[in-house]
Amino acid sequence: SLSLSLSHLTFTVSTRNAHITDPKKRKYAAMVTQLDDGIGRVVQALERTNQLDNTYIIFLSDNGATWTPEDCWDFVHGSNAPYRGGKTTTFEGGIKSVSFIWSKLLPPHLHGYRATGLFHVVDVYGLLEHLTLGGVSQNGAHGANQCATEVSQHGAGDYGGSCERSGKSVSEVGSDATRHLIDLIDGHVSAGRSTILHTLITDVPSSRLLVYCSNSNYPLPFNYSTLRHGNYKLFLGTGLSHMCGSDAMRDSCPPLSPHPDNAPENTRNNISVILIDIVKDPRETTNIADMHPDVVREMTAIIRAYEVNAVDYW
Repeated sequence: SLSLSLSHLTFTVSTRNAHITDPKKRKYAAMVTQLDDGIGRVVQALERTNQLDNTYIIFLSDNGATWTPEDCWDFVHGSNAPYRGGKTTTFEGGIKSVSFIWSKLLPPHLHGYRATGLFHVVDVYGLLEHLTLGGVSQNGAHGANQCATEVSQHGAGDYGGSCERSGKSVSEVGSDATRHLIDLIDGHVSAGRSTILHTLITDVPSSRLLVYCSNSNYPLPFNYSTLRHGNYKLFLGTGLSHMCGSDAMRDSCPPLSPHPDNAPENTRNNISVILIDIVKDPRETTNIADMHPDVVREMTAIIRAYEVNAVDYW
């Protein structure tokens, strides 16, 4: 595993990418160019040592481009257009990223193939075990991961993803939770997930909050959860109003809706929701929660099931 963090910081001053007129973007592009050069040197070393023909190269990013306020340390005028949001949010601009798998060992029908299924970074772990150990890890797990769990009472049982909650993380493991990339490599071109838990965060102690920027009115990532299920994506929590009211997000969030099961007499702890049909509305412009209360309830039940299976880690 090679973690290239060059694109996080813009320390270098370079004459490359001179066609970019904005000096901050030109400096950032220079860091990305150095990242490309570094990957090239790795490939050259594999070829020079006769290992390239027996190697899988998996390239991916952990989030979308930075777009935070200018007083943040890694502000680089990033853009995730046409998607909404960016790094530190769970809008599509923050969680969709470019990735690819390259190898001479791939079957011919996958050469140049563009997968349209839904995958998560945790699927890479199962794929690596499958490729190197025949699918069985040293502890006997078959492509298992610490953030996947089967919740049979709520359907498909392929839930898994980034999972954090009020000092809690999911510990149960689904037996085939990370087989999605394995299925793709094995020839099932329709492979992919139906459900991804993007965040599960509620009631984080204030002492554990990350002060990401000196700007105090910035959307700190707490008190709302985000779930993708089928064609729908749900944002749920008491902290949505804080996030959407911040300087960075005030003009980006669609209008919030109350949860259909809010208690009218308890307005202080009312839960807000945003429901998006992510297939029809990939730019996340329209909140349809009021039109689909049953979908909101179904996805809320999935999130609650995750909370039941979470364990403390603070």
